[in-house]
Parts: sequence; structure tokens; C-alpha cells
Amino acid sequence: MHIIDEVYWKLGPYYIAAWSFNNIDFFLFLRCFGIALISFQRYLVICKDGSYIKEKISFASKWSIFLFHWLIPAVISSSTIANTNIQFDNIHTLNVILAPEDLSRSNFISNIFVLLTFIITISSYVSVLTMVINNRSQINNKIRREVKLYVQVAGLVIMFIFMSIYYMLQLIFSLSSNESIIFTMRFYYPVLTSCLSYINPWMIIFLNKDIYHSIREILLGPKLTTAVLSKGYDIHYMFIIGLVL
Repeated sequence: MHIIDEVYWKLGPYYIAAWSFNNIDFFLFLRCFGIALISFQRYLVICKDGSYIKEKISFASKWSIFLFHWLIPAVISSSTIANTNIQFDNIHTLNVILAPEDLSRSNFISNIFVLLTFIITISSYVSVLTMVINNRSQINNKIRREVKLYVQVAGLVIMFIFMSIYYMLQLIFSLSSNESIIFTMRFYYPVLTSCLSYINPWMIIFLNKDIYHSIREILLGPKLTTAVLSKGYDIHYMFIIGLVL
């Protein structure tokens, strides 16, 4: 670890120190924008099937979607990424030091972007929910499948709420120049961002029957799965035990 710390310390002036801070905004924007795109695409499929924009997106090339997903966050975070006035405090802690105005600008941009993408995501979910409730007697099998897929990414919305609260608090503290609390909160950022990353795969595992049954048989084995079901045990409980083990 000391060797890595020394390498980081020596490379600090060569944008390593700056990237240690700047990458947070870029990857946050990338993920939030991705969640908003997923939610909006599901909205188009369920609520605007056959519309012009839905057809354009459906037939768009994979590269154009990929570039759109990556370029927008890159452009918005460009002012933060271009900031090189960041350095490490010392070789032992490697905490980043930056000007208060740079920190406030970063928090402000992050808050605006998180808020906008959150509004897009929530609006898409509310529109889908309203459509399903108002037309529940006329929903065909295709729409039902799409709704099930939509439910599987609902965990992202929950984590999005926590992420929005986190950044609103960051903005409030930065405006009051309370830098100590800001950096203390950033120690908990990896937990929050990890939950945002991993909640969706877990939701898919438990809500997608095909994936759930496949993983269940891999972990428990076909014979054990059959035995557990025949004895009436809670298969979800056994499945969780299998995942833990």
C-alpha cells in the first residue's frame, strides 16, 4: 500500500490528484443519465408505442446511443474535469485539496444534473403507472412484459432519491462554507454509489423468474431445489442462503 501511495503522491501534479476528485462528477453524471435514458425508453415503449421518437430510438444504431450516453455527461462535466487546481494534502492521507469556489461549483453542477435526470426518471415512472392504472383492462401481453421489466429497475429510483438527498445536502453545506461536513459525507459516498450500481442486478435476480430459477438451480442444484420445493420450504429463503454461501 505504501508503494501505491508513493506512486499516487509523485503523480499527483500530473492530473492524478485532480482526477481523484473530478472523476466523481463524471461517473455520477454518466450513471444518472443512463438511468434517465432507461426510464425514458421504457416510457416510450409502454406509453408511446408507435410514436415517431420511439421508432427513431428503436432503429438508432448502437454506436449513436453509446456516444449520446457518454458525450452528454462528458460535456456537462467538462468544466469540472478541466480543473487542475487540485492537489493532495500529504503522502500519508492523500486527501484532495481544492479551492472552496471549485467545490461549490462542482456541487452546484452535480445537484442540477442529478435533479434534472431525477425529474425525467420520476416523470417516466409516474406516466407509466398512470397509463397502466387507467388502461389495466386493455393491456396486452406485450405491455405486461414491458411493465415487468420496468418494475425490475424500480430499485434505481429508490437509490436515486437517496442520491438526490445526498447532493442537496452537499450543496447546502457548500453554500454555508462548511467544508468539513462535505468531506466527511464523501467518506460515505462509496456506499451510496455502490448501492446505486448493484441494486439493479439484485432486483433482476429476484423479480425475473427465468434468471431467478436458473441461478437457484446453479446454487442449490436441481435435486436440492426439487427436494426443498416438495417439502414446502420457503425457496426464497433457501435461495438467499445459497447466495450468501
